Amino acid sequence: MNNDVDKKNSLNNSNSFENKMKKAKSKSKSKNISDNNKLLNQIIRSHSKKNRNFFEKFKIYRTNLIKKYAFNSSKNINYNVINSNNNNIKVFNKNNDRLSHKKNFNNRENKIKNYNMNNQINLKNPLIIKVDLTKLEQNNNKSHNLINHKKAQNEPFKSYAFVEYPNKEHRDSMEDYHSFQNLSFDNYIFYYFSIFDGHNGSQISLYLKNNFHIILLSQLKKIEFNKASDINKEKIISALKISFNQIDKDIINNKNIKNDIGSTGTVLLLYREPYDIDKINIICCNVGDSSGYIVNKEKMYKITEEHNCKNINEVERIKKSGGLIFRNRVFGALIITRSFGNKDMKQYGVISTPYCFHSLINKNDLYAIVCSDGVWNVCTEDEIYQLSKEYLSSENLSKKIVKLSIDKGTTDNVSCLVIKLNIAN
Repeated sequence: MNNDVDKKNSLNNSNSFENKMKKAKSKSKSKNISDNNKLLNQIIRSHSKKNRNFFEKFKIYRTNLIKKYAFNSSKNINYNVINSNNNNIKVFNKNNDRLSHKKNFNNRENKIKNYNMNNQINLKNPLIIKVDLTKLEQNNNKSHNLINHKKAQNEPFKSYAFVEYPNKEHRDSMEDYHSFQNLSFDNYIFYYFSIFDGHNGSQISLYLKNNFHIILLSQLKKIEFNKASDINKEKIISALKISFNQIDKDIINNKNIKNDIGSTGTVLLLYREPYDIDKINIICCNVGDSSGYIVNKEKMYKITEEHNCKNINEVERIKKSGGLIFRNRVFGALIITRSFGNKDMKQYGVISTPYCFHSLINKNDLYAIVCSDGVWNVCTEDEIYQLSKEYLSSENLSKKIVKLSIDKGTTDNVSCLVIKLNIAN
């Protein structure tokens, strides 16, 4: 009898404790929501009528986010994701099912074929593309529209490698996409590399992967090339800027794409000068924070610009357009100041006009590296530069960069492109 009473009391105590925890969580959520709504109400009252409709919508959106993610930060996170016993590489098919969540990740492996996968990396679910220029003519994969190497000896680089890591431990879906293309017409060949890092969904980054190079090629075909290399450079940069803004207009006019979805974009072109093939040009254009660098024998220097709220010039530009910056984000929500998509933010200065960089490759230049912010949020320039001294192949360097970012606890999707440039060696 006493045992029954003790069991009943313990059950009552347990239920009481669970109820208290539920109430505490409910109060905590209410407090978070209340604090955010107070802050937003103050801004709405103090701001011009022009922005009020947007803020009312944004307040509802922000409230829903807080309800959904209020207790995510309290989860125990396991950063030990390297599996030294697993020698298999899982390759994802990048199509519409990439928009799905965790439960569908395992249904998208082993779809890409005809790549050399002998040297594998001990990461869970990465994608590695290794291109050996000496074998491309025999292993040309038409289904992926990769480089058509009829004259392999004329390529302006030795090799390239790409590694991506979905980071399923912290991300429900993979929102990074990439594309490598040979944009050739007449006697001109442009080698196109790109990384698109989506946010709030992968709908736009997927669209960019499939369509950006098509728009760019149409713009490049309009160029009348001149023997003056500076004139050609300006024309190509102009074609890239037009392509960035044109595809953003297409995204904005697409009613099937939600207003809060967006993407960064970093596009890199390598080409030989049409009238002087010994001159190898690199042009890099970007919006957002997927950063790129050139590594040479002495240093590592940046070829992109970070468009976020840490950039003072970007903050001033957003304010002049009627936007507000708080919590180090545009309207407290968007961390980048230039992007594709983000329809609701366009009128407040979130533009798609890229920063553009040009340089001639010389014999001291070793690598071009482009990574999503999943790498740069946790790794420093010096750490990447030290790795570039230790690993001489594009494949090994890209693997080590991704591994370093995981070891340092990145919680984002990770994409890393490494192009080996030192063609003279």
